[in-house]
Amino acid sequence: FGELGLFRLESGHRVDNPASCRVARAAGFAAEGVQRQKLAWDGVRHDVETHARLATDPDPAAPEDETVRTERPARAALSAPTAQVTRPVRRPV
Repeated sequence: FGELGLFRLESGHRVDNPASCRVARAAGFAAEGVQRQKLAWDGVRHDVETHARLATDPDPAAPEDETVRTERPARAALSAPTAQVTRPVRRPV
């Protein structure tokens, strides 16, 4: 978060994809709600569950067992050079 000056990251996945939900939670993202019919894919609309992580959130705890594994730690994934970050447009008040 620090190097990029970010405070909040959001992630979303189709509600019928529980694996993506587990990955988001393992990376420290908190579930915030469902956005109905947000995603259109192949002509079909899907509900999306939104997760968010704040810079002030604690680091994710290590899993107690082997049920959730990632190929790289959450911090490394968040700072991966391939990640695209868009900044909001600041408009004068």
